[in-house]
Amino acid sequence: MKTKQLLIRFSLILNFLLCCLYCAAQPSIQWQKCMGGTGMDAPMSTIATSDGGYIMTGAANSLNGDVTGVHGTFLDIWIVKTDANGNLQWQKTYGGTAYELSTSIIQTSDGGYIIAGETNSTDGDVTGNHGNYDAWIVKIDVNGNLQWQKCLGGSNGDLGQSILQTTDGGYIVGGTTGSTDGDVTGLHGTSQDVWMVKLDAAGNISWQKCLGGTGTDGIFGVSLQGLNFRQVTIDTTYDGGYIIATNSASNDGDVSGHHTGGSTPDFDTWIVKTDSLGAIQWQKSLGGTGVEMTYSVLHTSDGGYIVSAQTNSTDGDVTGNHGNYDAWVIKLDSVGAIQWQKCYGGTSADRACSISKTNDGGYFITGFASSHDGDVAGAHGNFEVWTIKIDAAGVLQWQKTLGGTLKDVSSAGFQTADGGFIVSGNTNSNDFDVSGHHGTGTNNYDFWLVKLSPVPINVITGNIYEDLDLDCIKDTNELNLYGKMVKAMPGNYYAVTDSNGNYTLFVDSGLYTISHIPSQYYNQSCPAATGTYTANINWLTPNSYGNDFADTLTSHCADLTISIGTFYLRRCFKNSYTVHYTNNGAVTANNVFINVNFDNLIIPLSSNLPWSLAGNTYTFNIGTVLPGQSGNFYVLDSVDCNATGQQNECAFATITTTDAECDTTNNSDHDCHIIVGSCDPNAKEVASQDFLNNGYAKQENCDTSDALTYMIRFQNTGTDTAFTVVIRDTLASYLDVATVQPGASSHLYTFRIYGQGILEWTFNNILLPDSIANEVGSHGFVKFSVQQTAGNNPGTVINNSANIIFDYNAPVLTDTAVVIINSLTTSVMDLVNDQLLVVYPNPTNNYINIKSETSIGTLTIYNSTGQIISREKVAGTQHLVDLSAQPAGIYFLQIQSKHIKIIKQ
Repeated sequence: MKTKQLLIRFSLILNFLLCCLYCAAQPSIQWQKCMGGTGMDAPMSTIATSDGGYIMTGAANSLNGDVTGVHGTFLDIWIVKTDANGNLQWQKTYGGTAYELSTSIIQTSDGGYIIAGETNSTDGDVTGNHGNYDAWIVKIDVNGNLQWQKCLGGSNGDLGQSILQTTDGGYIVGGTTGSTDGDVTGLHGTSQDVWMVKLDAAGNISWQKCLGGTGTDGIFGVSLQGLNFRQVTIDTTYDGGYIIATNSASNDGDVSGHHTGGSTPDFDTWIVKTDSLGAIQWQKSLGGTGVEMTYSVLHTSDGGYIVSAQTNSTDGDVTGNHGNYDAWVIKLDSVGAIQWQKCYGGTSADRACSISKTNDGGYFITGFASSHDGDVAGAHGNFEVWTIKIDAAGVLQWQKTLGGTLKDVSSAGFQTADGGFIVSGNTNSNDFDVSGHHGTGTNNYDFWLVKLSPVPINVITGNIYEDLDLDCIKDTNELNLYGKMVKAMPGNYYAVTDSNGNYTLFVDSGLYTISHIPSQYYNQSCPAATGTYTANINWLTPNSYGNDFADTLTSHCADLTISIGTFYLRRCFKNSYTVHYTNNGAVTANNVFINVNFDNLIIPLSSNLPWSLAGNTYTFNIGTVLPGQSGNFYVLDSVDCNATGQQNECAFATITTTDAECDTTNNSDHDCHIIVGSCDPNAKEVASQDFLNNGYAKQENCDTSDALTYMIRFQNTGTDTAFTVVIRDTLASYLDVATVQPGASSHLYTFRIYGQGILEWTFNNILLPDSIANEVGSHGFVKFSVQQTAGNNPGTVINNSANIIFDYNAPVLTDTAVVIINSLTTSVMDLVNDQLLVVYPNPTNNYINIKSETSIGTLTIYNSTGQIISREKVAGTQHLVDLSAQPAGIYFLQIQSKHIKIIKQ
């Protein structure tokens, strides 16, 4: 009897432990909504909307419940708009008396929406059908009213599966085609190709491309029960081109590298990179000798790509399959080489239908699972919504199944502004996680929208303080130290202390070493010297507290820094410069003055701080700046209407004090911009320390020792005031997180560094007007600098982009700023901060223009070894330098005139 009791207890304990392993650090359901009628209703695409709600598109044939306006007895496209809590605000059906279905929806820049799908109707809302099925593009306003529609295709079957808005206001459509007439040219065989179509803002075709071979490429037959979903997805790339993820059974034409197997059709995952006109730059067939089906692709902040798919292969590119079909996620670099791949699932069929980026640099995957083993736990039935959270390396962090005892499948999911998640799909259940279903039959499906809470987070916390008496005990008279950084290894998790000296590291389960990164003017005294803490984070001890560090002041001096910046320069437009200053030292700086100079085309109008003017120097009396104190002031200006555009104009700022400083390296800054007519509303650019005089660029070339300055711009292009703006930027491993220096910004913000190199600026109560109400006031920016990680090699490419979140809307991803270390293009290094000289273009291939306010005088050019390449006397203020005969490399200019000597170094 005792033995039996022990066995029972052991079994219970084991089951409890396994349950905890599966359930730890999972989100919980906050709310769920079923929408539909007693027919078949299923969503294929869901996005967050600018008002904080959600919009779903798919198909419906119900004639009751939430569905009204279906045109026939088959399927119509059904659009459902909800508020932030999933409550239905409005619904619309679009179509004719035959068959319509939509697999993609996006919100457009005018606040409305555009939908991609298919139709074989010739009546109702549909006009222009070419025969059989056409790709159908539907443009609606913010309230769902139809503005225009276009049928694209030929007399065979054509399908629109993915759509994006392009920077010119038009659209790019990804789909499939089997036609050879109508709008379609270039089909490779008699089956079907992937089809790219570029539309203008009114839906007219600009160009089209067929991609594929003589086999079957792409897919037809989207299943509402979730067996297919869209299988041609498209995303933009940092260079202005496109990336496409789909399926291919070809091994000719545009397709090579196919893994031949015995299935029919014999699909591989096919990834295609094109330029902005649809010309193929590279392609990759990924998979094994089994079958791969592909569902989603995204470009990543490092310039690569992440793909979600399904596989039953156990060879080729696939390792780790659990049996049958697994969810398959592949991380690619910028040229399509596999960096890592992971199979997730169990011994039955499981699928990754959607993948999205998360705030911590990882990914959120939704799909379905029919397994009850392996990575899958907690399923109520045999076909359940499956959500997976992985880190940036593909390591599974948590999984959660959602649904009831019947069939439930997810087609979309993404992280929300509060750190939670939205999951959408279709459900046939009405028990367990599902309530409110409208039908009772086996083919009665509802739209299902689920909101998950933020995930409970494991934390490591502590305090950093100044230990005056070196006793390693924090006394009441000892200061908390602000802005000090700690790091947890492995994983490179970072945190920075707040105004109370406290830090919080957000980590996964694991064994960590916590260290205090040395800071200027302080030495660590407790734990002694470079001592560290150890924290074992697991489900029994999910948090670790009291990991305190004590520092001792080593240098008693002031240390002033300054940063100046603006959003952009537009001819004849008003503008605002921000001047930001800080005392990073431990001693008060007295009699602090800031001098600001502007180039000729920048005309200062006013400032919120009084100035005195002597020549072109505007002087601001700051007074006293305490240790750790920061401040800002703003200068309103306009750009001269006589500017011709493409001129490079700069503003320069210097800060001084009558007191001795520890370091004067950062006592000056300058901000240069090319005068433009328009600019990207949400963008990221970069300048290296050697090229700051040339302004910011999408791509920069620099040496391994150069610091980098990034400018992130944002604009409220919505239809109402934005109350909160959050910017998140995950730094590449080639950048040293410990050296990040936040700089000038358009508005006040709070800043933190957390996770695995994530920078976050939060603009609370920013009240940023929309661009229609106040175009000038709708803009903002933030500027920061960072050093490179030691050991970057020539040829290293550093890609960096940022996510910008306006209130409760989905993140807006900026374009990618690219830095190439020791690029092979010829570069001229113009090396001091002096407003009297402009050198451009830089980098260059052949020629450099020099413009000076005074006579140039003697011009000497050196190569990187100090050898003189040429020396000449120049009488005028402008000169063209010919470097076409010189090899690629870095060159130095020395200019001397009778007025001023400028040595740039």
